[in-house]
Amino acid sequence: MGKYLSVILGLVAIAFGIWGIVVTWPLLWKAILATVPAMFVLGGMLAVIIGIGEIRDSLESRRTPTETTGSPAAQKP
Repeated sequence: MGKYLSVILGLVAIAFGIWGIVVTWPLLWKAILATVPAMFVLGGMLAVIIGIGEIRDSLESRRTPTETTGSPAAQKP
C-alpha cells in the first residue's frame, strides 16, 4: 500500500509543481534571467583560479632539481 501511496503523492506533487510554474511563469523567468550573469561571474572566477593553478604547476615542473632543493654546496651530508 505504501508504494501506491508514494506514487499517488508523487503525481500530486508533480501536478502542483506544473500548476505553480504556469501561474508564476513571469517571476520564474525573471529569476532565471537574473541568475545568468551571476553564473558567468562565478564561472569566470573558477576558470581564472584553475588557470593560475595550471600556470604554477607548469612553472614548477620546468624548474631543475637544484632550484627546488637549493644548491648542492648548501646541502650537508
